[in-house]
Amino acid sequence: MAAAGVIEPSDSPGPLQVFATIRQAGLRLNPKKCQFLGHVVSADGIATDPAKIAAVRDWPPPTNVSDLRSFLGLASYYRRTDLSSREVALELQWAQFAAETMGASESSTRKVSFGLDEDERVKVLHGVKLSEDVLQRMRDSARGRDPQPLPPESPKGAPGPRPGPTASEMQEELRRRYEREQAIVQEELARFARQEREAGQEHLNVAVLRERAHSRDEAERAKQLAKQLDKKEAELKRLSAFYTEQLTLLEKKNLDNYKLASELYQEAATKAEAHVKTRNITPICTGLQAQVLHCYRDNRDQTLHCSGLAKEYMQCINAAKKNLLVNHG
Repeated sequence: MAAAGVIEPSDSPGPLQVFATIRQAGLRLNPKKCQFLGHVVSADGIATDPAKIAAVRDWPPPTNVSDLRSFLGLASYYRRTDLSSREVALELQWAQFAAETMGASESSTRKVSFGLDEDERVKVLHGVKLSEDVLQRMRDSARGRDPQPLPPESPKGAPGPRPGPTASEMQEELRRRYEREQAIVQEELARFARQEREAGQEHLNVAVLRERAHSRDEAERAKQLAKQLDKKEAELKRLSAFYTEQLTLLEKKNLDNYKLASELYQEAATKAEAHVKTRNITPICTGLQAQVLHCYRDNRDQTLHCSGLAKEYMQCINAAKKNLLVNHG
């Protein structure tokens, strides 16, 4: 489609050929890129971009050769939109050729303007008058570019050639061709939509498979974690049984040690009692002791009254000690 502006109508490929070429190349149409190239692709078919047509229609009149080249570069893409635009483009090319021929030694930005004759043909460049020789060369160039030259005029009085198709017939043929191309475009768009749906289904299937694989991985991971938990619980049970057994052994060992210590103590106590002799002890000075206690009880506030009895009790005790030392000495 990008080359449509430089292909003659007889050689222009139809949408079917374009789509077949795109399909053989393994490519897909990008609506944004097609619009950038000047065509709008939609469910209604392919149409020229109104914005591009408006840009060509509203282009300001060129004032120099550079502006003319710029305009021709933009307008060349839409030369086949209708016959009048193609003739205008051809006349502009003639004007550009004449401007470059007459002013080849000058700058390409030389200020020129164009005039039209009574047939709305570009024949005069303001400031440069085109000679008949130049106009004839431009006419010859136009005939050489035309793929279907007009037949020579028949002599007056002779029967003319068979008239060509009328405007209504041409419009009908164009309408039928447009309908055929629209049907092809609709078929291709439907095929593209089907391919997009299939691609989306493939992506969905891939997502489902990925989700299933993820679920399987999660299930396997849960099983592994459950096995690890069971293993940990078994290890804890084994350690609990081991420490319980060790505690029982320690308690039994401590009990045995306690019993052994008790037996040794009883045996040592028995041996000690066998070596210690018993002695009979009789109380001494019991009468004085009773008197002293009775005196202190009766004279709580006047203890000095009992000092005499206390002195006699101490003398009795000392005398008894001396007797014991003398007897056991």
